Amino acid sequence: GIRRELTYIPEYYCGPLRIAEGTEAYPDIEDYSGITELYLPDSITDKYFKIPRNVTKVHVPSHVTYLRLMYLSKLEEFNIPEGVTEIKISKSPIQTLDIPEGVTEIDINDMPELKEIKLPSSLTNLSLQNCPKLEDFDIPTSVTEISNGFLTDCVSLKSVKIPDGITSVPDCTARRCKFTELTIPASVIEIKDNAFSDNDVIEQVTIPASVKKIGS
Repeated sequence: GIRRELTYIPEYYCGPLRIAEGTEAYPDIEDYSGITELYLPDSITDKYFKIPRNVTKVHVPSHVTYLRLMYLSKLEEFNIPEGVTEIKISKSPIQTLDIPEGVTEIDINDMPELKEIKLPSSLTNLSLQNCPKLEDFDIPTSVTEISNGFLTDCVSLKSVKIPDGITSVPDCTARRCKFTELTIPASVIEIKDNAFSDNDVIEQVTIPASVKKIGS
């Protein structure tokens, strides 16, 4: 007795696609190479949205809390609804990211053109790697957890300040980076395997007395 409003999209469709408000479901369009822009109405309730690979712009529903934008090699513009708490983005040519307050987790990976990023004070979990053009950014003091491989291959970074509150420097942190100095905060108790490895220009590392274990 439940009626779902569906929409049909032909595989040969080309150009911007605006799905009408009231539509509750739409087909798998990830391989529809002709779609250049995608507008999804609030009536779409799927958690994982089907987004074509070649889109340059995406508008997601206002109720979204987890924004996942993966392998969109032409993406230039997207919205971040007010309720979003987690963002995962990769393989995009975007040059600037301004993450609003309220986001607590973000995963940024393999962004070849990213030069600037602004992170909110609400952030607690941060994963960021393979951003070779990123030169400088501030990690909020609210961050308490960074991922394995954090800052790996961010070769344009001149320095990095690990915030107080981080208790562990994960595996492979800042591999192949080019900064010359590093200060580890007094909150850290463990530095794990391969942290700062293949960094052939680093000249000075300050390790506080709080550190009890250093991996290989």
